[in-house]
Amino acid sequence: MHATKTALAAAAALLLAAVPLAAQQADSLRNAAAAAYGRRDYPASAALYLRLTSMTAPTALDLYNAACSAALAGRPGEAFALLRRALDAGFDDYDLLLARDTDLASLRRLPEWAGVAAAAGDKVAARERLLASLPDPVKAFSAMNSAGYLATYLALEEMAAAHPDAPAQWRGMLGELRGWMRAIVGDPAGALALEPPDGRPRPALAAGFDALAPVAAVPAILEAAKGRRLVMVNEAHHVPQGRVLTLELLQGLHAQGFRYLAVEALDTHNGDARVRDGHPVLATGTYTREPVFGELLRAALKMGWTLVPYDAYPEGCRPTAEDPNRCNNLRESMSADNLYARTFARDPAAKVLVHAGYSHVVKVPRPGGTQWLASVLERRGLAPLTVDQTEMRERGSPEMEPAAYRRAETLGWLTRPVLLREPGGGWYRSTADGFGSVDMQVFTPRTRVVHGRPDWLFTRAGRTPVPLGPGILRRIPDDGGTYLVQAFAAGEGDDAIPLDQVIVCPGEMPALALLPGRYRVVLMGRSGEMARTELSVP
Repeated sequence: MHATKTALAAAAALLLAAVPLAAQQADSLRNAAAAAYGRRDYPASAALYLRLTSMTAPTALDLYNAACSAALAGRPGEAFALLRRALDAGFDDYDLLLARDTDLASLRRLPEWAGVAAAAGDKVAARERLLASLPDPVKAFSAMNSAGYLATYLALEEMAAAHPDAPAQWRGMLGELRGWMRAIVGDPAGALALEPPDGRPRPALAAGFDALAPVAAVPAILEAAKGRRLVMVNEAHHVPQGRVLTLELLQGLHAQGFRYLAVEALDTHNGDARVRDGHPVLATGTYTREPVFGELLRAALKMGWTLVPYDAYPEGCRPTAEDPNRCNNLRESMSADNLYARTFARDPAAKVLVHAGYSHVVKVPRPGGTQWLASVLERRGLAPLTVDQTEMRERGSPEMEPAAYRRAETLGWLTRPVLLREPGGGWYRSTADGFGSVDMQVFTPRTRVVHGRPDWLFTRAGRTPVPLGPGILRRIPDDGGTYLVQAFAAGEGDDAIPLDQVIVCPGEMPALALLPGRYRVVLMGRSGEMARTELSVP
């Protein structure tokens, strides 16, 4: 089984440099090797992976996948050497290596396996000792309600700086939490920059790609939603721009009779504490603490939508070697049960918009893969219209971006979110990670910086730039510290989700991005609130 790692989604704004030739060659070899593996031509796959791993700095994932293909090709000596290299390079899915991966079954019967198992066992023991000595990033993130935004942000960033050589498992979790936190405090470019290379093969540019026609995404989705009872849109949790698409769809879907907004990010345990007086608060959820998400929920409530929490996870569940997707499948099934019980079962005429994350909108999973929420609902006869916007978007570096995304940008198509119409009338979708089974795939423009902020806050979210300066807050120190400026709607409490907030560092003075209204602007420092004032935006 080829190993993969979850894409945390990252990409620095304004990054338009060409993909280096070496990266293109590596990506081409990786694609060819994975394709040979997929058609069970293991000698060819092994040979291609061997070429890949002879290049400069192969990833641990490449080395591990090369070992799998070598083992299946009947080349155990080469496979053992590659496994040792993978371990030395940081491969740390020890359970997969030692027990679950059937590709390595032939190696486990050989005497040399004892050495690999011992090396992995030593690394497991060392990792567990080190993990026990490290601070808990999940605990720090979970303390946001009491510690506040800035303290949580600083705690996570300081953890990363203090432990650069920590195990990949810990750094991966910390990186994901830092990505969420950076997005929450108004640094989406910083969030994008944290996504590591995932090592997965990316599809080559499809033949005839240039004959596709870009079509504005929002009106096309609204047209496709006519006659449907269920529409599902996804997001990458550290990419706030993905929430703007759902915000843009609200009015048009409401006009079609949609009234239920089911949101993965809503806390399922807080009951009436989820919102207060028509606005979200810290207790509403996790990703919902980000201002654009907060505005999505505010707009929905103002329009008359009913918010529906549905996400669930089987507490105490553990995957097994026979069923590695057991817990994921249980989560998807439980979530489908919750969603149905809180909408269609109560209201036979219900029309539901679901805002979920990543692959939950995939309707036809890969063989042996997780049966995602959309596929469960599809089997129950609800026929969801599914929209992906997590694949065709900017990343932290161009070599991590799909070839189709880069080509669409080169052709000048990405001046707005678009779908690509095929000559026969269908919609283009990438085959990566099962997304070929969604109904529509949005290509999202690359972010530009305007007034020190992402341009889409103004061009798509309809906000006005409000420059910071003496007229708003006079006491932003120039002492090398990190500060947070927050804008709360007048009349909402300090536990409300800000309408906007942005990290301010030495030498930077970004604008606030605000809708018309009255605001309470607060300056937060490491020790707490430092100043506040009020302003109106016409």
